[in-house]
Amino acid sequence: MNIKGLKTRNGITLIEVSLALALISVILLALTNILGISLKNWELSGKRNELIQNGRVAMERITSDLRYAVSITTFTDDVLEFKTRYLENEDDSVEVIKYYKSGSNLYRQVDDQKDPPVIADWIESFRITLRDSNGQAVAQAAQAAFTEVNLVMSDGKESFTLTSCANMRTYNP
Repeated sequence: MNIKGLKTRNGITLIEVSLALALISVILLALTNILGISLKNWELSGKRNELIQNGRVAMERITSDLRYAVSITTFTDDVLEFKTRYLENEDDSVEVIKYYKSGSNLYRQVDDQKDPPVIADWIESFRITLRDSNGQAVAQAAQAAFTEVNLVMSDGKESFTLTSCANMRTYNP
């Protein structure tokens, strides 16, 4: 039906199309930004979890070895060296195990091993504290009942401190 002076509308105008496209563009831009932020946070979370897991594995290895220590020969802020005798060894052999920090890596060297493996990276500090049976820090290995190990790990943005203690089952000062 066509009234004189009024036209029937058969489509949409260019202005309406332009406004719809502008609105869709704004919505897509907002969604892209949200997705980008989410992906960045997911990546940072993954790196943080990897860093912590890396430290936990190293800490477990150190404390496992320390449980079988028969004597501690060196302990400084960056070096821990001790003799160990594993209960599973039928020949009663003793190994010298040395943990040391070089750069941002933590190494585990057994006896005189060439090219010891890196057991953890991103290590900011590696500290050993010997403690007596009352938990007091002691300066001599002969007075130690257990060993406290502290690892500070950092990726340059965040730092995490991991602490663990190991009772030395076979320790003989």
